[in-house]
Amino acid sequence: MNMSEQSFTPATGRFGATQFYDPVVALTRERLWRSLAVMYVAPRPGDVIADVGCGTGSLAVLLSRVEPRAQIIGLDPDPEVLAVARNKADAAGVTVDWRVSMGDALVDSLGTNSVDTVVSSLVLHQCPLPMKRAILTSVYEVLKPGGRVVIADFGLQRTKLMRLAFRIVQLADGKADTQPNADGVLPDLLSECWFGEAPGWTRRCPPNSCPRPLPRHDVLRAGAEHIARHRRKRCDARAADGVFDDKRHCRTYRSDQCGDE
Repeated sequence: MNMSEQSFTPATGRFGATQFYDPVVALTRERLWRSLAVMYVAPRPGDVIADVGCGTGSLAVLLSRVEPRAQIIGLDPDPEVLAVARNKADAAGVTVDWRVSMGDALVDSLGTNSVDTVVSSLVLHQCPLPMKRAILTSVYEVLKPGGRVVIADFGLQRTKLMRLAFRIVQLADGKADTQPNADGVLPDLLSECWFGEAPGWTRRCPPNSCPRPLPRHDVLRAGAEHIARHRRKRCDARAADGVFDDKRHCRTYRSDQCGDE
């Protein structure tokens, strides 16, 4: 049996209902880490960005809000959470291409060498170790040469307090699947599944043909500036439509109505 034919862990784990997912995830400082993920993605006009295991669509919707000219594709094996995601996108007034797909069958849904950036959040920790490998291998196959991957998930639990808090996650998602993440397996899996050698990260494209990655502070600054530009455009448009008395009022006092979350 193919892995894609196997069952999957629901977004809220083994015991939770879909409607509880967003309130539960909000407890993980969601706004902070999702914003950081978007900054690392740094979406550009025309980019094809796949959100693997998109769940209720929060990250995909945010990406589309930051760069409406990018093509955002949200993939998840659960039609129930995709229904929530569609409603969320409609409410935000953004366009996202939602597709039912398992993470290890991305080639069937997207095609090889078709995606500029793959992003995945809170997915891999729920998967058995063989499925983690299969998903990362599938991600590699759909990326264009020089493509980018941004993963936001639970990693090495370094302290007793972190390990204690992580038991809540393990209660919902199962210890067998989540323990490898807690042991810090993801960096080794990325190297193993993509490059065959754990010590180094080999680029997919020929030497000297790929742009050098930005330092972390440059990525964060670029992402913040991109989001700020997007907000200013929305404020300018709303001021022009007479929604606010002036643009300064919109930016300074009414940012909640200008796309800020």
